[in-house]
Amino acid sequence: MKLTRLVEESQFLKTHEEIEAWLKKNYVRRFTINDDLTVDIDGSVTFDGYMRKLPVRFGKVSGSFRISSCRLVSLIGCPREVGEDFSCCDNELESLEGGPIFVGESYSFSQNRITSLEHSPREIFGTFDCDSNLLRTLENGPREVAGGYNCSYNRLETLKGAPVEIGGFFDCSGNDLTTLKYGPREVGGFYKCSKNNLESLDFIAKEIGNSLICDNRNLENFKTNSINIGNTIITYDDEQGSTYRYDIDY
Repeated sequence: MKLTRLVEESQFLKTHEEIEAWLKKNYVRRFTINDDLTVDIDGSVTFDGYMRKLPVRFGKVSGSFRISSCRLVSLIGCPREVGEDFSCCDNELESLEGGPIFVGESYSFSQNRITSLEHSPREIFGTFDCDSNLLRTLENGPREVAGGYNCSYNRLETLKGAPVEIGGFFDCSGNDLTTLKYGPREVGGFYKCSKNNLESLDFIAKEIGNSLICDNRNLENFKTNSINIGNTIITYDDEQGSTYRYDIDY
Protein backbone atom coordinates (compact mmCIF):
# COMPACT_ATOMS: atom_id res chain seq x y z
CA MET A 1 0.00 0.00 0.00
CA LYS A 2 2.81 2.43 0.81
CA LEU A 3 4.45 1.69 -2.52
CA THR A 4 1.20 2.42 -4.37
CA ARG A 5 0.85 5.70 -2.50
CA LEU A 6 4.39 6.71 -3.47
CA VAL A 7 3.70 5.91 -7.12
CA GLU A 8 0.51 8.00 -7.03
CA GLU A 9 2.22 10.99 -5.44
CA SER A 10 5.11 10.88 -7.93
CA GLN A 11 2.78 11.67 -10.84
CA PHE A 12 1.85 15.13 -9.51
CA LEU A 13 3.63 18.44 -9.97
CA LYS A 14 5.22 19.66 -6.74
CA THR A 15 5.05 23.46 -6.75
CA HIS A 16 2.45 26.19 -7.18
CA GLU A 17 4.44 27.60 -10.10
CA GLU A 18 4.62 24.28 -11.96
CA ILE A 19 0.89 23.68 -11.54
CA GLU A 20 -0.04 27.18 -12.70
CA ALA A 21 2.18 26.87 -15.77
CA TRP A 22 0.65 23.51 -16.71
CA LEU A 23 -2.90 24.80 -16.30
CA LYS A 24 -2.27 27.84 -18.48
CA LYS A 25 -0.55 25.68 -21.09
CA ASN A 26 -3.77 23.63 -21.26
CA TYR A 27 -5.98 26.74 -21.54
CA VAL A 28 -7.43 26.47 -18.04
CA ARG A 29 -8.19 29.99 -16.89
CA ARG A 30 -10.48 30.35 -13.87
CA PHE A 31 -8.74 28.19 -11.29
CA THR A 32 -7.71 28.28 -7.65
CA ILE A 33 -4.64 26.43 -6.39
CA ASN A 34 -5.26 25.45 -2.78
CA ASP A 35 -2.70 25.16 0.02
CA ASP A 36 -2.58 21.37 -0.44
CA LEU A 37 -1.90 21.95 -4.19
CA THR A 38 -5.30 20.64 -5.27
CA VAL A 39 -6.96 22.70 -7.99
CA ASP A 40 -10.56 23.96 -8.06
CA ILE A 41 -12.08 25.11 -11.37
CA ASP A 42 -14.79 27.73 -11.77
CA GLY A 43 -16.48 26.57 -14.97
CA SER A 44 -15.77 23.68 -17.36
CA VAL A 45 -12.52 22.21 -18.64
CA THR A 46 -11.63 19.87 -21.51
CA PHE A 47 -8.35 17.99 -21.96
CA ASP A 48 -7.89 16.21 -25.29
CA GLY A 49 -4.16 15.72 -25.81
CA TYR A 50 -1.97 12.70 -25.05
CA MET A 51 -1.89 12.17 -21.28
CA ARG A 52 -1.34 8.85 -19.55
CA LYS A 53 -1.89 10.31 -16.05
CA LEU A 54 -3.00 13.65 -14.69
CA PRO A 55 -0.05 15.67 -13.34
CA VAL A 56 -2.38 17.78 -11.18
CA ARG A 57 -4.83 16.73 -8.46
CA PHE A 58 -8.19 18.42 -8.95
CA GLY A 59 -10.68 19.10 -6.14
CA LYS A 60 -13.96 20.68 -7.25
CA VAL A 61 -15.09 21.66 -10.76
CA SER A 62 -18.28 23.72 -10.93
CA GLY A 63 -18.96 22.90 -14.60
CA SER A 64 -18.05 19.86 -16.72
CA PHE A 65 -14.78 17.90 -16.66
CA ARG A 66 -13.91 16.14 -19.92
CA ILE A 67 -10.78 14.10 -20.42
CA SER A 68 -11.59 11.81 -23.36
CA SER A 69 -9.35 10.34 -26.10
CA CYS A 70 -6.14 10.99 -24.15
CA ARG A 71 -4.93 7.36 -23.76
CA LEU A 72 -5.41 7.84 -20.03
CA VAL A 73 -4.68 4.79 -17.84
CA SER A 74 -5.79 6.16 -14.45
CA LEU A 75 -8.42 8.54 -13.03
CA ILE A 76 -6.22 9.37 -10.03
CA GLY A 77 -6.15 13.16 -9.83
CA CYS A 78 -9.64 13.72 -11.24
CA PRO A 79 -11.95 16.04 -9.28
CA ARG A 80 -13.94 14.58 -6.41
CA GLU A 81 -16.92 16.78 -7.24
CA VAL A 82 -18.13 17.79 -10.72
CA GLY A 83 -21.08 20.18 -10.98
CA GLU A 84 -22.17 19.13 -14.48
CA ASP A 85 -20.90 16.33 -16.80
CA PHE A 86 -17.91 14.04 -16.29
CA SER A 87 -16.54 12.28 -19.38
CA CYS A 88 -13.46 10.07 -19.73
CA CYS A 89 -14.45 8.12 -22.86
CA ASP A 90 -12.11 6.46 -25.36
CA ASN A 91 -9.13 5.92 -23.08
CA GLU A 92 -7.27 2.87 -21.72
CA LEU A 93 -8.84 2.79 -18.27
CA GLU A 94 -9.30 -0.49 -16.41
CA SER A 95 -10.75 0.98 -13.19
CA LEU A 96 -12.86 3.94 -12.03
CA GLU A 97 -10.68 4.40 -8.96
CA GLY A 98 -9.85 8.07 -8.51
CA GLY A 99 -12.93 9.27 -10.37
CA PRO A 100 -15.49 11.71 -8.93
CA ILE A 101 -17.81 10.66 -6.11
CA PHE A 102 -20.35 13.34 -7.03
CA VAL A 103 -21.43 14.32 -10.56
CA GLY A 104 -24.23 16.85 -11.02
CA GLU A 105 -25.35 15.62 -14.44
CA SER A 106 -24.06 12.79 -16.69
CA TYR A 107 -21.20 10.34 -16.10
CA SER A 108 -19.65 8.79 -19.24
CA PHE A 109 -16.74 6.36 -19.62
CA SER A 110 -17.57 4.41 -22.77
CA GLN A 111 -14.87 2.77 -24.89
CA ASN A 112 -12.45 1.79 -22.15
CA ARG A 113 -11.43 -1.50 -20.51
CA ILE A 114 -13.43 -1.16 -17.30
CA THR A 115 -14.26 -4.50 -15.64
CA SER A 116 -16.11 -3.25 -12.53
CA LEU A 117 -18.42 -0.36 -11.60
CA GLU A 118 -16.73 -0.07 -8.20
CA HIS A 119 -15.84 3.57 -7.36
CA SER A 120 -18.71 4.99 -9.44
CA PRO A 121 -21.12 7.49 -7.79
CA ARG A 122 -24.14 6.01 -6.02
CA GLU A 123 -26.51 8.53 -7.61
CA ILE A 124 -26.49 9.91 -11.16
CA PHE A 125 -28.57 13.00 -11.95
CA GLY A 126 -28.20 12.68 -15.73
CA THR A 127 -27.21 9.74 -17.98
CA PHE A 128 -24.87 6.91 -16.92
CA ASP A 129 -22.93 5.74 -19.99
CA CYS A 130 -20.68 2.71 -19.57
CA ASP A 131 -21.04 1.12 -23.02
CA SER A 132 -18.21 -0.64 -24.87
CA ASN A 133 -16.24 -1.84 -21.85
CA LEU A 134 -15.53 -5.28 -20.35
CA LEU A 135 -18.25 -5.42 -17.70
CA ARG A 136 -19.82 -8.78 -16.79
CA THR A 137 -22.13 -7.41 -14.08
CA LEU A 138 -23.62 -4.06 -13.01
CA GLU A 139 -22.96 -4.65 -9.32
CA ASN A 140 -21.38 -1.80 -7.33
CA GLY A 141 -22.81 0.73 -9.79
CA PRO A 142 -25.19 3.64 -9.15
CA ARG A 143 -28.48 2.81 -7.44
CA GLU A 144 -30.36 5.85 -8.75
CA VAL A 145 -30.17 7.20 -12.32
CA ALA A 146 -32.38 10.13 -13.29
CA GLY A 147 -31.48 10.03 -17.00
CA GLY A 148 -30.60 7.16 -19.32
CA TYR A 149 -28.51 4.06 -18.53
CA ASN A 150 -26.36 2.72 -21.37
CA CYS A 151 -24.53 -0.55 -20.66
CA SER A 152 -24.56 -1.86 -24.23
CA TYR A 153 -21.72 -3.79 -25.86
CA ASN A 154 -20.01 -5.09 -22.76
CA ARG A 155 -19.77 -8.75 -21.73
CA LEU A 156 -22.74 -8.72 -19.38
CA GLU A 157 -23.99 -12.12 -18.30
CA THR A 158 -26.39 -10.67 -15.71
CA LEU A 159 -28.20 -7.40 -14.98
CA LYS A 160 -27.62 -7.83 -11.26
CA GLY A 161 -26.85 -4.41 -9.78
CA ALA A 162 -29.04 -2.41 -12.17
CA PRO A 163 -31.18 0.35 -10.59
CA VAL A 164 -34.79 -0.57 -9.90
CA GLU A 165 -35.98 2.64 -11.56
CA ILE A 166 -34.35 4.56 -14.42
CA GLY A 167 -35.68 7.96 -15.38
CA GLY A 168 -34.64 7.82 -19.04
CA PHE A 169 -33.81 4.99 -21.47
CA PHE A 170 -32.22 1.62 -20.69
CA ASP A 171 -29.91 0.01 -23.27
CA CYS A 172 -28.38 -3.41 -22.52
CA SER A 173 -28.05 -4.52 -26.16
CA GLY A 174 -25.02 -6.32 -27.55
CA ASN A 175 -24.16 -8.38 -24.46
CA ASP A 176 -24.19 -12.07 -23.42
CA LEU A 177 -27.49 -11.97 -21.51
CA THR A 178 -29.77 -15.00 -21.46
CA THR A 179 -32.30 -13.39 -19.08
CA LEU A 180 -33.48 -9.91 -18.08
CA LYS A 181 -33.75 -10.95 -14.44
CA TYR A 182 -32.44 -8.28 -12.01
CA GLY A 183 -33.02 -5.56 -14.61
CA PRO A 184 -34.91 -2.32 -13.89
CA ARG A 185 -38.63 -2.52 -13.14
CA GLU A 186 -39.44 0.98 -14.41
CA VAL A 187 -37.83 2.73 -17.40
CA GLY A 188 -38.89 6.23 -18.39
CA GLY A 189 -37.66 6.08 -21.99
CA PHE A 190 -37.05 3.23 -24.46
CA TYR A 191 -35.89 -0.24 -23.38
CA LYS A 192 -33.39 -1.85 -25.75
CA CYS A 193 -32.28 -5.47 -25.23
CA SER A 194 -31.54 -6.66 -28.78
CA LYS A 195 -28.42 -8.61 -29.86
CA ASN A 196 -28.26 -10.80 -26.75
CA ASN A 197 -28.92 -14.51 -26.20
CA LEU A 198 -32.25 -13.99 -24.46
CA GLU A 199 -34.43 -17.04 -24.08
CA SER A 200 -37.52 -14.89 -23.39
CA LEU A 201 -38.65 -11.42 -22.33
CA ASP A 202 -39.56 -12.63 -18.85
CA PHE A 203 -38.47 -10.19 -16.12
CA ILE A 204 -38.60 -7.20 -18.47
CA ALA A 205 -39.57 -3.86 -16.88
CA LYS A 206 -43.23 -3.52 -15.98
CA GLU A 207 -43.27 0.13 -17.06
CA ILE A 208 -41.57 1.32 -20.27
CA GLY A 209 -42.19 4.95 -21.16
CA ASN A 210 -41.30 4.67 -24.85
CA SER A 211 -40.50 1.84 -27.28
CA LEU A 212 -39.36 -1.71 -26.57
CA ILE A 213 -36.50 -2.66 -28.91
CA CYS A 214 -35.63 -6.36 -29.07
CA ASP A 215 -34.90 -9.26 -31.44
CA ASN A 216 -37.82 -10.59 -33.48
CA ARG A 217 -37.57 -14.11 -32.01
CA ASN A 218 -38.01 -12.68 -28.48
CA LEU A 219 -41.65 -11.87 -29.23
CA GLU A 220 -42.63 -15.54 -29.24
CA ASN A 221 -45.04 -16.16 -26.36
CA PHE A 222 -44.65 -12.55 -25.21
CA LYS A 223 -47.85 -10.95 -23.92
CA THR A 224 -47.83 -7.16 -24.27
CA ASN A 225 -50.67 -6.84 -21.77
CA SER A 226 -48.30 -8.04 -19.04
CA ILE A 227 -46.45 -4.71 -19.10
CA ASN A 228 -47.13 -1.07 -19.87
CA ILE A 229 -45.21 0.00 -23.01
CA GLY A 230 -45.38 3.60 -24.18
CA ASN A 231 -46.11 3.25 -27.90
CA THR A 232 -44.28 0.71 -30.11
CA ILE A 233 -42.28 -2.49 -30.25
CA ILE A 234 -39.35 -2.46 -32.69
CA THR A 235 -37.64 -5.75 -33.51
CA TYR A 236 -34.62 -6.91 -35.51
CA ASP A 237 -34.16 -10.10 -37.53
CA ASP A 238 -30.42 -10.59 -38.04
CA GLU A 239 -30.87 -13.50 -40.44
CA GLN A 240 -33.02 -11.49 -42.84
CA GLY A 241 -31.56 -8.10 -41.99
CA SER A 242 -35.07 -6.76 -41.43
CA THR A 243 -36.59 -4.33 -38.95
CA TYR A 244 -40.22 -4.59 -37.85
CA ARG A 245 -42.38 -2.03 -36.07
CA TYR A 246 -45.51 -2.87 -34.13
CA ASP A 247 -47.82 -0.16 -32.87
CA ILE A 248 -49.42 -1.04 -29.56
CA ASP A 249 -53.15 -0.66 -29.28
CA TYR A 250 -54.42 -0.97 -25.74
